[in-house]
Amino acid sequence: MSGGRRVRGAREFGTQVRLDRGEREQLQRLSAQTGYSIPRLLVETTLGVFENPERIPRAVDAPALAAIDAATVQLGRVGANLNQLAVLAHRQGGVLGGRRERDLDEVLDQVREAARALERLAEEVGG
Repeated sequence: MSGGRRVRGAREFGTQVRLDRGEREQLQRLSAQTGYSIPRLLVETTLGVFENPERIPRAVDAPALAAIDAATVQLGRVGANLNQLAVLAHRQGGVLGGRRERDLDEVLDQVREAARALERLAEEVGG
C-alpha cells in the first residue's frame, strides 16, 4: 500500500477474469438481480453457494481435449473405412470374400480399439 492505512478485514488479493461479451452481460444481470458486485458474485457462487461440490464441473486440460479430438478423428476415419466395406458387401449381395473379409476384420478391430481409447480418455477426463 502506498503509505495509507490498511483497513482491518480488507482483502489483500485480486484476480482478473477474462470474459466474452455474453458472459459479461450475464454476470451484470445476475449482479443486478442479487445485489452482489460481480467480483463478490463470482466468489460467493464459486466458494459459498455450492452445497454439492461434486456437481461443480471439473476443468479439462488441453492435452486431454487434444487426445480426445485425435481419438475421435481416428474413429471417424475407421468408421469411413467400415462404411466403404459395408457398401461393397451390399453390392455383392452381402458377401465379402478373401482379402475383403480380412480387411473387414482389420477395420472392426480398429473400430474396437478406437472406441476403447475414447472410453479410457473419457474415464480419465471424467475422473
